[in-house]
Amino acid sequence: MKSQAGIETLIVFGFLIFLLAFAIVSYINRSSDIQYTREYLEANKICYSLKSIINQLASDSFGSSVRFSIPSKLELSDYNLTVYPQSRVLLISWKKYSASCSIFTQNVTNSTGGIYSSFMVSKGDRLANNTDGVVFIV
Repeated sequence: MKSQAGIETLIVFGFLIFLLAFAIVSYINRSSDIQYTREYLEANKICYSLKSIINQLASDSFGSSVRFSIPSKLELSDYNLTVYPQSRVLLISWKKYSASCSIFTQNVTNSTGGIYSSFMVSKGDRLANNTDGVVFIV
C-alpha cells in the first residue's frame, strides 16, 4: 500500500509540473504577442505621422517646412524607416515584421539621392520642407 501511495503522489506531482510548464509556455507566447502588438501600433503611429507630414507639405505652398522627431526605438526593438517615392510607400521594418502606409506624392527625397530613389529616414529630430514642389527630409 505504501508503494501505491508513492506512485500516485509521483503521478500527481508529474501532472502538476506538466500544468506549470504549459502555463509558462502559454504566458511566454502571450507576452510575445503583446510585444508584437505594441511594436506594430507604435510603427503605425510613426508611419502615419510621417505620412501626414509629407502629404501636408506636398499640398502646401513652396517654402513651407515642418520640424518633427522620429523615435529611436519601437518599444525595445531597433527598426528601419524607408521611403519608397516611386511606389509612394513608407515602410517600417523591425525584426521579421513590417508596417507600411502610402503617400500621395512621388516628389520626396532626402537630398542625397535622386528624386525617385528610395532612402532611409534617420531617427531623431528631422526637418522636412517643400522646395519647388519636392518634399526634402533632412
